[in-house]
Amino acid sequence: MLNKLSARAVGKARFSKSPDNKCFSGFSMKSKGCQRFVCVVAFIGWATTSLILVAVWQSPFGVEKCLSMSRRAASALPPVQQECNRMKEQLNVLQQKHYKLSVEASQKQKLVEQLRREVGKLEAENSRIKSLVQPAKGVNAVDGSAVTVYAVTPTYARYTQKADLTRLAQTFLHVRNFHWILVEDSKTKTPLVTRFLKRCGLNYTHLAVPTPQQRKLRENEPRWHKARGVEQRNLAIDWVVKNRATRAGVVYFADDDNTYDLRIFEQMRSTRRVSVWPVGLTGGLRFEGPVCSNGKVTGWHTAWHPERPFPLDMAGFAINLKELVKNPATRIDPMAARGYLESSLLQHILQRHEAQPLANDCTEVLVWHTRTEVPKMKDENRLQQMGKASDPRIET
Repeated sequence: MLNKLSARAVGKARFSKSPDNKCFSGFSMKSKGCQRFVCVVAFIGWATTSLILVAVWQSPFGVEKCLSMSRRAASALPPVQQECNRMKEQLNVLQQKHYKLSVEASQKQKLVEQLRREVGKLEAENSRIKSLVQPAKGVNAVDGSAVTVYAVTPTYARYTQKADLTRLAQTFLHVRNFHWILVEDSKTKTPLVTRFLKRCGLNYTHLAVPTPQQRKLRENEPRWHKARGVEQRNLAIDWVVKNRATRAGVVYFADDDNTYDLRIFEQMRSTRRVSVWPVGLTGGLRFEGPVCSNGKVTGWHTAWHPERPFPLDMAGFAINLKELVKNPATRIDPMAARGYLESSLLQHILQRHEAQPLANDCTEVLVWHTRTEVPKMKDENRLQQMGKASDPRIET
């Protein structure tokens, strides 16, 4: 109350227009007497307020009320503090979960990006392979997607047999609508070839027939001296004619040591009767095979016995399965002269000028007559004599 009165007094003195109150002009003081007056009024207001507070504190009602308020404040603090702590804990848990989810999301995003890159690579590889296996240009009398390639492969036991078959199977795995007929030069099917075929991943037929002893090569006898694989190829023809006579297909003789471009398997599906193409690294030449012009066979590029009815390699032609069914005598003559095996088979079907050229009018080499080098086993034989031979349980 006194403070309010003091303030009113000061205000009146500050804005008074009386000539007696010359100590005030606006908010400034002109004399020491006025300053003392203001200080006295302020001191009286402060002292009065202090006395009122002391009186309230010393009274029973005032003290009790203050203590009650303190107790209520103190009692209300723990629950609020607990709720605050609980919310902080929940916040920490949520922050940890958020961090874990962020890490997982980052890892999954990286995995998604990696998978996208892998998919891109696979799509590029798929496009590349498709470009390699485009059907042959020109007349395509048969729907290639429905034609099965029956590849006939004679094989015999030797150090490199499994290696050659493995390499060949890896090529065949890329060929669609494919059936592999593997024929062993043996009285029975051998365990090595049986195991190999079971895990090769191809559709296959496993046969076995031995070459007569009088037609087998003797030790150190040249490979070209006697025909090889005749009985095996004829047995495969018998099987195809008997078991696949009503199906669309082509028969191709694929030796296990040759090298093949995938495009030749797609092109041969268009074979109407007999299709032909050049073969590289055979006949003592860079390549041997037909010479063509405008889709017609006009001659043959060969250096050895060009008068042969079909001067080509066994890997240089394919036969439509229907032609084998129509001509039951179509088999390879085991008594044919050297170099005439192919002619003994094809002359039952057509004349050589009637053959259908593939491989871009026979201007591309898509098959090579390669051969696996015979490994030298001098040290293996020496270790055998010493009783330290390689473990026979390890299959090579």
